Amino acid sequence: MAIQSRLAHSALSGLQAVWIASLALAAPILSQTRGSQTSVRSDSARLAPFTSLVVRLTDPPREAHGAGIIVGESNGTLYVATARHVLEMIGGAYDPPRVVTSVRVAFFPDTGATVPGRVDARSYNDTNVTRYDIALLAISKADIQRYAKRFDLKKLDFNRRSDRSHVRSGDRVYSVGCPQGVCWEVPTDESVLNVGEHLTFLTQFVRPGNSGGALFTEWGEVAGMVLESKPPIGHAISTDALIERLRSWDASAVSLRSPTVPPWPYAFEIEAAALASQSRQSGRYPSGRATLHGSLAPVLSWHAGAMRLAPENLALTAAVAGLSIRSPRIGRTTAAVFVDAGLGR
Repeated sequence: MAIQSRLAHSALSGLQAVWIASLALAAPILSQTRGSQTSVRSDSARLAPFTSLVVRLTDPPREAHGAGIIVGESNGTLYVATARHVLEMIGGAYDPPRVVTSVRVAFFPDTGATVPGRVDARSYNDTNVTRYDIALLAISKADIQRYAKRFDLKKLDFNRRSDRSHVRSGDRVYSVGCPQGVCWEVPTDESVLNVGEHLTFLTQFVRPGNSGGALFTEWGEVAGMVLESKPPIGHAISTDALIERLRSWDASAVSLRSPTVPPWPYAFEIEAAALASQSRQSGRYPSGRATLHGSLAPVLSWHAGAMRLAPENLALTAAVAGLSIRSPRIGRTTAAVFVDAGLGR
């Protein structure tokens, strides 16, 4: 209120520029601050509800194995996406090698039970399959309920798709698959390097068996499907590219969708603030500020808006604009230094 009063009393009948420099701390309601040294246990607990989208693929009694991602359900069928080379690897475990038309699928937490999964023929016949290295499996829900009784189909959450525009270089990610046959563990210290149709990420944890598994964001959303790793670099196809190809085969096979509340940071943000006044006069508009924020780069954003200060005896109305520089995020919290330039009456 003191700042409000000083600004208002300094306003003249003409125009004057108002400069404001400040330090702001932005912390969305859904924020969760985490230290840089997050433990495997805490990450696992936080992502546990979402890692159940990952399944283990095998063909007993052979030891070859890989992972897949549950991407949809329709008409009594559950659909799983995986890497095509996982099927080739399973087939190559035979002598002579064979084309795999079915595999055994294990669901979390019923890891001891397996369910038959049928390989969609387009996984081998599509002319673009080599470029994308993807395959599609169909599993009967009735078989799941019969053999994997501990897996709860009702708890499947398809509200887990991460749009490519929400993934940025430096973001933390988690590759979840079945390395050496050990499934559903959440690694630490993985981060995005490049974003495009295919993603590259820094990792020391991707091993044979991770292929076909999910690359999760720190909010439990599927950013991509892991294809290969040449440590310290891992490769994944983006969820956008994966879904586009799968829908070209069978639109009903994909239920994975963007979250109802999209992940932060947003492309645009609207901020509104109400300011209190000592004035008791009625019939006057209250003090306040409304601002629109837009992202220019991972650490740089612009903002523009309007501000009104209305103490007891006069009022100041101004248009403001400026730039912000944000610090790296810790969870969903970031610090931002911003400068405003305003023109007011």
